[in-house]
Amino acid sequence: AREGEEQLELPDAREEGNLGHEALAAAFVATRVEWALRPRDAARIMAKGLAAAEEALAKSAGHAPLRAIVRLRVRESVRAVLLRALEDETWDFALAEQAFGRDKKWPEFAASGAVSGSASSAASSAASSALSGAELWLRGSVDRIDRAHDGSSVRVIDYKRSKSTVQSSMQSLGEAAIQVPVYAAVARRNLSLPATGIYLPTQPRDLAAPSPRPKEDRVAALAAGTPSEIEARVVALAVGARSGRFAPLPVRESECTFCSVSGGCR
Repeated sequence: AREGEEQLELPDAREEGNLGHEALAAAFVATRVEWALRPRDAARIMAKGLAAAEEALAKSAGHAPLRAIVRLRVRESVRAVLLRALEDETWDFALAEQAFGRDKKWPEFAASGAVSGSASSAASSAASSALSGAELWLRGSVDRIDRAHDGSSVRVIDYKRSKSTVQSSMQSLGEAAIQVPVYAAVARRNLSLPATGIYLPTQPRDLAAPSPRPKEDRVAALAAGTPSEIEARVVALAVGARSGRFAPLPVRESECTFCSVSGGCR
């Protein structure tokens, strides 16, 4: 469920996020050829990337001064993300806003609930039986996909506005935070390579500060296997929902602080 979008004088967080995604995709796509070159021409990548981002931002509606300020802020985020990518020569940009499903080049992601291994109890045996044969078809769009410079693996990246959001997502990885592991499983299946992934903040101040080591190994483990651990997780969530089992509370109580319908689930 989503609230309707209303274009205000000052873009809200969602609209600013959409602008950022469009500008970042334009910047990386425009410089696709340059990323795999060694040594990289950092100045050329930055110049071409920012020019493409400017062109994408110029298409956004509205010319109010406040909206122009937001576009400048997004431009600085693009610069910061490009700089972070330039510093990491382990990975080269491959794809941006890669969609799967909805008649796209990549098909819907068919997740299986089949459970491998033996059950350790009657309860787990019942759960395995409920998931066995259950399927779920997912569609979406991956913000960015990088390929290892040696061609051995791929990495999915999901942009978040702040470091705090990234940190909370990594803390609940595979439980409440399932987006990046699912995207990694999607990339692994479509590109036939081992896949990992990270959540990446886009605020310049967050990218400038030292960041904790991403849990890329954990993402890779969640996305590996057939079926993968993350597939079983999302299918279990769907099976529960189809059976009428909806969680009455968020995973973290703090989420209620910023929820527009706080108290509605009580």
